Amino acid sequence: AYLAALSRINQVAGAGMLDFVNCFSLEKLVFDDEICGHVNHFMRDIDVKEDLPIKPFIEEVLTEQQICTMEHTLEYWPKELYMPGPMVDRTSWQQWEQFGSNTWQDRARDIIKESLDNYKEKPIDESLDIELRNIMCSGIMYDGKIDPSDLPKLK
Repeated sequence: AYLAALSRINQVAGAGMLDFVNCFSLEKLVFDDEICGHVNHFMRDIDVKEDLPIKPFIEEVLTEQQICTMEHTLEYWPKELYMPGPMVDRTSWQQWEQFGSNTWQDRARDIIKESLDNYKEKPIDESLDIELRNIMCSGIMYDGKIDPSDLPKLK
């Protein structure tokens, strides 16, 4: 994904796919989504901050010998630092064992379960439903032999 992004390709197929597209994995889809988050973060444009004179900033860094607690750092680091999602386990080996030794597949399954449990179905607008029916029956797929009203209603 990084190589594709560096090449300025803006679409990479295969998220969630396994075995050369012979099967699909929701766990791999969650993992691939995490990778895409990393790629999107590191490929974004650099936003130059012009909110401070650089010389006093450098002098303060040299004097304090600590950049992490500086006001400028505290203001910008939450926006600039990329914190990976739950797919990336940042615990120590001992903590990992203490919390159940969950594999990346276990973490992915937890994310999938949480997503499905919290999913709120949004109704499809009736005009979109009609348009989709007309497209499906317009002859592209069925040579116009099916009446759009014969198709099951979308939720």
